[in-house]
Amino acid sequence: MDEYLLNYYQPMNPTHLDCELKNTMKAIITQQESTLRTVYSRSYGAVDGDIEEVRGIMNDNIDKILTRGENLDVLINKTQTLNTTANSFRRRTVSIKRKFWWSNVKFFALVGGIVLVVIYLLVGLECGLPFYQRCTHPSKPKQPEPPKKGPQFSLSE
Repeated sequence: MDEYLLNYYQPMNPTHLDCELKNTMKAIITQQESTLRTVYSRSYGAVDGDIEEVRGIMNDNIDKILTRGENLDVLINKTQTLNTTANSFRRRTVSIKRKFWWSNVKFFALVGGIVLVVIYLLVGLECGLPFYQRCTHPSKPKQPEPPKKGPQFSLSE
């Protein structure tokens, strides 16, 4: 504005046109912009390089975050698969455990039954099969009588 007032403004000049101010101001602004661009482009050039470097680092970080998210998804899927497999394994082991327990119960019942039959047979052979008449008496058994006292003989006679 100062430059315009010093160089171009003519106060009482009747030939002065209204468009002259506009054109003159436009030329001055364009000249100042070009000057400022050259001055600031030197200092902003380094900043542009820094901005590009930061932009590259941010892009790398975003790629790493996306890769991490994919890895987390894979890990979650593997964990779910492992959990399902573990539950299935637990159910199968419980059923196998019950199966072997019943197998052991049947074995011991069979062995116990055989032992009872053998004991029955052994006792039955002694007491008479099938109802043990010789071992079970409806009345008290008789006690043997003591020997009677009679004449005593000595060996010396």
